[in-house]
Amino acid sequence: MIRQYICALSLVFLFCSVIMAQKYIPVDTTEYPHVGKHLCATEAPSYEQNKIDLGNFTPRNKNAGYTQLPMHVHIVQQDNGTGGVSLDVINRELANLNHAFEPEQIEWYIATINYINNTNLYNFDTSEEDALANGNQLNTGVNVFWVNSISFGSGGACGYAYFPFNSTTSLRILMDKDCAGGVWWDTFVHEFGHHLNLYHTHEGTSSGNTHPDAEHVPRTGSQSNCGSTGDLLCDTEADPTGPTSGCVYNGGGTDIYNNPYTPDEDNIMSYYADACGGALFTPGQYTRINTGLSARLGHSAYDIDGAPFASVTDPSGLCASTFLASITLSWIDNSNNETGFVLERSMDGVNFIAMPYLGVGPNTTTVTDSYNINPNTTYYYREKASNDNPDHYSNIISITTGAALDNFTCATAASITCGTYNSPGPSQGNGATQSDATHAVWYEYIPSGTGTLDISSCLGGTDTRVWVYEGSCANLTLVASND
Repeated sequence: MIRQYICALSLVFLFCSVIMAQKYIPVDTTEYPHVGKHLCATEAPSYEQNKIDLGNFTPRNKNAGYTQLPMHVHIVQQDNGTGGVSLDVINRELANLNHAFEPEQIEWYIATINYINNTNLYNFDTSEEDALANGNQLNTGVNVFWVNSISFGSGGACGYAYFPFNSTTSLRILMDKDCAGGVWWDTFVHEFGHHLNLYHTHEGTSSGNTHPDAEHVPRTGSQSNCGSTGDLLCDTEADPTGPTSGCVYNGGGTDIYNNPYTPDEDNIMSYYADACGGALFTPGQYTRINTGLSARLGHSAYDIDGAPFASVTDPSGLCASTFLASITLSWIDNSNNETGFVLERSMDGVNFIAMPYLGVGPNTTTVTDSYNINPNTTYYYREKASNDNPDHYSNIISITTGAALDNFTCATAASITCGTYNSPGPSQGNGATQSDATHAVWYEYIPSGTGTLDISSCLGGTDTRVWVYEGSCANLTLVASND
């Protein structure tokens, strides 16, 4: 039997850029040429809100389990039922959200999904908020209204939310559907930060260093005012919001004491570009999230955790396979009433956390995890329906990844069948035509009989070099190459 070996080496790194179609509030691009991140339309906190924040809230006591909160999802479509955000996107955003708030042991589940067929509200103006909410809002959990666009006055935004206050209005979050589906630390997570009492990192400071609420750069000492101005936190840096170079602020601004600003460009509550993000909230922000939840749990105008979950038959047969730097998971869908599925990952099979991007819509039975997957590492997974009891899971499975990309040789070739395979090879050759080449990705195909085998590179010979051999690793004969 003749074995054919295929060695595929990318000459250049190939990047996949996700461009979020965000709508922004118009700003003076002379002053703010970055025109950055989420620009949300959540209003600055009022005097009364600041007064509440500076009061003495007692952080809630954590139970042994998580605080599990219901979410009412409203999807605005056109009159004929077309348009609107997909349940795949909503479940992906739910997974992202639960990952971001996991350190405070807070997670959300989907309590209801409500479709609103109204072309007039599809492209939404903030003046229409009551018209949208009346008759649709439920006061037993947060209400997320997904629309096609958000505008107010002559501007627009990706989303907005309300800080905690004792009114049903504060349960509302508005989201532009085109601002979802990108990085996990996107506008959706940002708005839930506001929902649980986080301010923008540039609160007050972006209005100039002489603004009454502008933060000074020092975090301690006589010049420090971080505990009473800005975002009221001393573990986030004073943030004027401004231009960056390589995700480093280069606006040249200083506080009133001429201390140069060095803002946190990766903070979720900032306006810096999504490409600069990826950090979780700071410990101080998590403390504010904790007190924000305490405030909401104590309000009488609504019941933030009042909506029940559904009864959904758990998925089963969860299994996994690994290839290069990704793990593909599949399962059996045993229900007909799930709103989707979310998966969690563990390093020890005991302590699981929600993972970003691992959310899919109903009737889907597979997903691929490529988030921070390391070679020669064992991962554990479990799964649940996004509207089920949050403590009900599938079976737990484990899988161990293989060697790193730059350790692939002919001897470690991945056995494949006919199909399409991603080959994220490195950028250098280093003798890729030899069986011991370590800077290439190797595949092995064993034909079931005689015939013709078509091999092609989907990116063309300019971008990818492919060699095809037959024989054994100790005695390779070159059959074809596009080198």
